[in-house]
Amino acid sequence: MSDYYVVEYELWPLYEPTEDELGIHVDTDVQEAGTRLDAINATLYYIRGRKSQFELASIMNVYGPYESAQEAREKQYDE
Repeated sequence: MSDYYVVEYELWPLYEPTEDELGIHVDTDVQEAGTRLDAINATLYYIRGRKSQFELASIMNVYGPYESAQEAREKQYDE
């Protein structure tokens, strides 16, 4: 059975990063995964597929594991 993790990460704009300082931002997502590393890999896959205008700068933190997605979302929005 998988657990849920909240992954906090920093994104940089892929195009013209020196001119677009406002594009650098921190985001969080809830990932269903077996381990923390799997949650980070799921986040990388998500960024490559859905946020193609950005690249991952760094993983800030990984919170979890949580037993339910609801519990993870509560943590996501509390941070």
